[in-house]
Amino acid sequence: MKGPDESIRVWSSGCASGEEAYSTAMLLCEALGSDRFEKQVKIFATDVDEEALSKARLAAYNEKEMEGVPDSLCTRYFVRNEDTYTFHKELRHSIIFGRNDLVQNAPISRAETL
Repeated sequence: MKGPDESIRVWSSGCASGEEAYSTAMLLCEALGSDRFEKQVKIFATDVDEEALSKARLAAYNEKEMEGVPDSLCTRYFVRNEDTYTFHKELRHSIIFGRNDLVQNAPISRAETL
């Protein structure tokens, strides 16, 4: 069990265009509160596909991609610009996207940064 001030590190392998990483961020933010989330959480999201990672880094999703997200979470965690929803910038700082091929590379070590 983590202490109240210990860091929390999550690895989202095969993150594709980022939906899982942002869902994990919302889940942890709900559980910890945004202040604690921003101070303690780092989510490392990796994929082999550079195009998917580019989309993930933008954190912008259309209405069709947002269909399964409850309205309460959309309002709390996304900014709506016409037909695009963008994940809040201050919370995105806790998510680091990088390229990693699970077939070729070993899992991320504690010392490695993306």
